[in-house]
Amino acid sequence: MKKIIAPVLAGLMAISMLSACGNGGGNNAGTASNNGSTATSGKQVEIEFFQNKTEAKEVFKDFTGDAILSSIQPAYIQMMNDLTGSDVVNGIPFSANASGVIYNKAIFAEAGVEVPKTWDEFIAAAETFKSQGINPFYLTYKDAWTVLVPFNALEPSIVGTEIFKQRQEGSVKFADAFKEVAEKQLKLLDYGQKDIFGKGYNDGNAGFAKGESAMYMQGVWAIPEIQKANPSIELGVFPMPATNDPTKNKVISGVDTLLTVAKNTKHPEEAMKFVQFLLEPENVQQYIDEQKAFPAITGVSQSDPIMDGFKEAFAAGQISDFADHYIPSAMKLDALVQEFLLKKDVNAFLKNLDTEWDKVANRK
Repeated sequence: MKKIIAPVLAGLMAISMLSACGNGGGNNAGTASNNGSTATSGKQVEIEFFQNKTEAKEVFKDFTGDAILSSIQPAYIQMMNDLTGSDVVNGIPFSANASGVIYNKAIFAEAGVEVPKTWDEFIAAAETFKSQGINPFYLTYKDAWTVLVPFNALEPSIVGTEIFKQRQEGSVKFADAFKEVAEKQLKLLDYGQKDIFGKGYNDGNAGFAKGESAMYMQGVWAIPEIQKANPSIELGVFPMPATNDPTKNKVISGVDTLLTVAKNTKHPEEAMKFVQFLLEPENVQQYIDEQKAFPAITGVSQSDPIMDGFKEAFAAGQISDFADHYIPSAMKLDALVQEFLLKKDVNAFLKNLDTEWDKVANRK
């Protein structure tokens, strides 16, 4: 998952691999290849396209106003527009992921713990597990990117992602707004297993699968890996209860996969046909079933019982994009948060956030 999530942390990125069959030659932009056929050969033409560079997004097809968008969940289109600061749609959301708390149902039942709905209940549950000799959480902070999972779960419910626009405008400082986020993320360290900075993502998947903790703060992308290690494990999920107001606690869900087409491709019809093929409900359904993902198109649903704990929040619209999507990758947020959790200095961390933000802003 690290390879998948790493580019996402950098913000909006168009990521696609398009293969289309039809008549025609190659792509004149140097980002496509074909099998040597020509437009008159009558043979199949294969087009492949991959891109993950935000600076090149203008090269891609402008889908704004295209009828194909009518099948896309509006919330995910809005997320893309919020990230780019533009109403132009350069990519089509294909699938979304979600992040929160994965829990072991058997351990919860044996310990007599109910799924928490508030922060106080969350900490009380962790205390109960700890008192029974059970690790409440499996923390994998050797891999710096994993520290962003709780950060992303706490920030939108406590502060809200609108702060990043305000910070850009200079009307607020992280030092004034993020103290509760920092303190709560620090509190979670009290309930991890030993050597939390010596264990990485793969260790966490394996350890949690073996029953070495009651809860695992991760995204749904980890579920297939956990099930590979332990096919019989009983899993559930719930939004991290970041506050004591259940109506403010959000599922963190953002666009995971985008489809796009090079603006100057010689095969726009073939490429769009393949995009349309990928967006057919049965194909989306197969993908989300296998990947434990969520559909970005209407008419398809994630029906795995494991995900039932997210349904209420989705139905109520208690959804937020990942907070780190709004933070420049040049800030290296994961390293800043990891350093903070090692040193445990809240004020220094908040000061560093402001300093690094200003450094990046001043380069523009």
